[in-house]
Amino acid sequence: DEFEHLHASWLVSVGKMPYRDFFEHHNPLLWYLSAPIVSLFYDNVIIFYVMRAISTLASLATIWYMYKTILFFGSKLCGWLAIALYLGNIITAYNFYQFRPDVFMNLCFMVGVYYCFCYLQDKKTTALIYSFLAFTLSVLFLQKISLLLMAVQVIILWQLIRKQMTIKAAVVASVPVLLVMCAFVAFLVWQGALLQYVELNYRFNQAMIYYFERGSFWYQHLWFGIYGAALVAAIVLYKKENEISNTNHSNNSFSFY
Repeated sequence: DEFEHLHASWLVSVGKMPYRDFFEHHNPLLWYLSAPIVSLFYDNVIIFYVMRAISTLASLATIWYMYKTILFFGSKLCGWLAIALYLGNIITAYNFYQFRPDVFMNLCFMVGVYYCFCYLQDKKTTALIYSFLAFTLSVLFLQKISLLLMAVQVIILWQLIRKQMTIKAAVVASVPVLLVMCAFVAFLVWQGALLQYVELNYRFNQAMIYYFERGSFWYQHLWFGIYGAALVAAIVLYKKENEISNTNHSNNSFSFY
């Protein structure tokens, strides 16, 4: 995948249009952001390590936002346990430093989750705007996050019903999202690539599910048995901490915001 995305970034840097001029079945944000860097080192093998370094920084930022998010409702110990669980996953470890859109998709999603909690704490519409925009960018890096964002939308709807989120704030935060997505669609239409985009990013990817078996190694791997045990440990530990001192939790939950 890394060579694929490096090559796509280089093609974008020389003026080629994804979907129309070359085959791709991912969303294009990574290639357009990476194109200026790739163009500087396109004839040097060092570009491989430069982009891996950037991906590693993005993965570290993802962990940082995960830790800060945990502190909204748990202790520092819970935050470190969540990080250990995250890093203990073989897929996370495998993708941690690789130049691929998954890394940046994860970062944007965690930024969105963090700022959503920021809004629920302080009711600042700006935080909700950041949250919605980060979720949108995560999709533009890789469309498969859309499945998880469906669950986020249900949670947001539940917050609106419970009046923990105002309709006005949700509407205001949705306006930049609509502008970004409209600009993306308009760009595809302007470049004459909209139909190819739909064909390759949705119809082709759906066909892959039926014709290729994916992930059998990961989900049959022996170490996956540990992840469930770690999750149970996290739940039990969190429950015990709440029983010990709910007051301390309420005082420490937002100390890093």
